[in-house]
Amino acid sequence: MNFTLFTQPIQDQINAGNWQGAVAGLLNNAVVILLFIVGVVSVIFIIIAGFMYVTSGGDERRLLFAKRALAASVGGLVAAMAVGSILNFIFSKFF
Repeated sequence: MNFTLFTQPIQDQINAGNWQGAVAGLLNNAVVILLFIVGVVSVIFIIIAGFMYVTSGGDERRLLFAKRALAASVGGLVAAMAVGSILNFIFSKFF
């Protein structure tokens, strides 16, 4: 993966003496990367929970476990998106 896309604007701001913009850019990049990872993991867990739901075979215990796993995965994805939106708002207003 080429990280020049992430690092070059930060390096330009450091060279210009804008440390606040550089720190904000670095934090923004870290948040974007972490949210991407959380999103991918959540989608993988949603797929696994869906597979568990389909293959439960009518067993109530396995069906309940699959439903809980699906609800937790979707809840985690929604929470990650909410955190991303809040942090995007904060970065746009204060940095």
